[in-house]
Amino acid sequence: MIRIILLSLVVLSEYVAAESFTFDIQMAGYDHSKYDAKGPATYEVFLNEFKCFPWLQQLKYRNSMTEGTSATISVKDINGVMDYWVSIAGDETQHAYIIGIVFTKEIERLRGFVAPKKVKWVQAYISESNVPVEKTAKYYFDSDYAKLTQSLNKLDLFLNQEAPE
Repeated sequence: MIRIILLSLVVLSEYVAAESFTFDIQMAGYDHSKYDAKGPATYEVFLNEFKCFPWLQQLKYRNSMTEGTSATISVKDINGVMDYWVSIAGDETQHAYIIGIVFTKEIERLRGFVAPKKVKWVQAYISESNVPVEKTAKYYFDSDYAKLTQSLNKLDLFLNQEAPE
C-alpha cells in the first residue's frame, strides 16, 4: 500500500513539474517574434532536447545569414517568476553557449523621489561547455533560484540590461 502511495506521489510530482514549465525553440534565422511552441517541460525533457539539438548545424546556418535569431531553446515558468534560455554563438570551431534568465527587477528612479519601476530584466552568461547549462537548468527546474544565480555568476557576464519589449 505504501509503495502505491509513493509511486502515485512520484507520478503526481512529475505531472505538476511538467505543468509548471513550457518550452519553445527558435531556429537559426527566425524572426525575433517567431518560435515553435513545444509544450510542457521537465528537466529531463529539456536535457534531452538540449543534447539532441543540432547546435553546430544551426550555428553554421545562422552565420551564413545577415538577419534573424540564433538558435535558442527557451523555458517559461508559468508562475512568471523567471524564464530561462540557452543559445549559441561563435563559429563551428570556436563557439559558446549563452545561458540567459529573464526576471522582474525594480529600478530606482530619481534617487527615491519617484517610486521604483518594475521592469523585465535579462542577464546572459557565456559557457564554453555544456556542463554549466545542464547544472543551471537543473537549478531552474528545481526552482532553486539562489543556486541558479550563484552558479551563473561564476560564468562570464555577456548581457545585463532591461529586456526588450
